[in-house]
Amino acid sequence: MLYKSALLRAPGIVINVCFCMGLFGSANAADLAPTELALSRIDLQQEGQYLRASINQIDGTRGAQIVMVQQTGTGHSAAISQSGDANQLTLSQVGQSHQALLTQNGQANVLSLAQSGTGAYADITQTGNNNEATVLQSSGAYVTLTQAGSLNSAQLTQTSSRAISMISQSGSGNAAVISQR
Repeated sequence: MLYKSALLRAPGIVINVCFCMGLFGSANAADLAPTELALSRIDLQQEGQYLRASINQIDGTRGAQIVMVQQTGTGHSAAISQSGDANQLTLSQVGQSHQALLTQNGQANVLSLAQSGTGAYADITQTGNNNEATVLQSSGAYVTLTQAGSLNSAQLTQTSSRAISMISQSGSGNAAVISQR
């Protein structure tokens, strides 16, 4: 079900105000690839079994690139890629069998990932300027985080007896806090 979408055009500027989608039931898949959008926001909510989201935002040279995804149920998979300007990404996966492949290129690169339930796996890459990542995982937690570029800050919290974290930071500020319990 598509909630609302508005595309505005002005000379030299294209703005996608909001793209909101809700998918409920079994075997849900969402493949979204807005292009040539100066300001792009995607809100996606999925509930049920075998949830998959594939989102690719590019060409945000004049403004925000915002993605907010919430997956609840079993069989979660999210592949989200952002390129461009402000790059904000929030992903919440609740239930079982979480997988997240998250990539940000460009300037602000702010990422928040919460995986609760069982089977949490994340592969995160941030390239570019400010690079800020916050990850919260429970039960079966595994994360790889690569940050290259400017300020590079990471905060990882894993509440699992077999938690694995791998962080690589290169560039300027480089700060990481890892809590495993």
